[in-house]
Amino acid sequence: MSDEDKKQDQAEPMAAEASNGAAASPAKAKDQDESSPWLGRTAVLEESNKPVWKYSRIAILVLFWVTWAVLLVAAVAQVALAPKCTPLLQAVAQGNATLAPLLDVDITA
Repeated sequence: MSDEDKKQDQAEPMAAEASNGAAASPAKAKDQDESSPWLGRTAVLEESNKPVWKYSRIAILVLFWVTWAVLLVAAVAQVALAPKCTPLLQAVAQGNATLAPLLDVDITA
């Protein structure tokens, strides 16, 4: 068997699968199945164009971005308004430096 015969034998099943694959796609089979409790693709697209669903999608999107912006502002405000740390030497002088012995800070300076 020559190389051309092998290529032709391989090409014939692929062409047959391509022509049958378009007719028996899983999306069409699921859409045409009347016994399924789920909505098919066309029914979902029809439902999604109703005003109730359009407005609910817009409301959820706006709510998401407003929440995101509020949380971002709250995080920035928390960092900006947080009390500043006291310098280490001042904390040692006040007796509040718990890390001074670990850092070998000279408190006599």
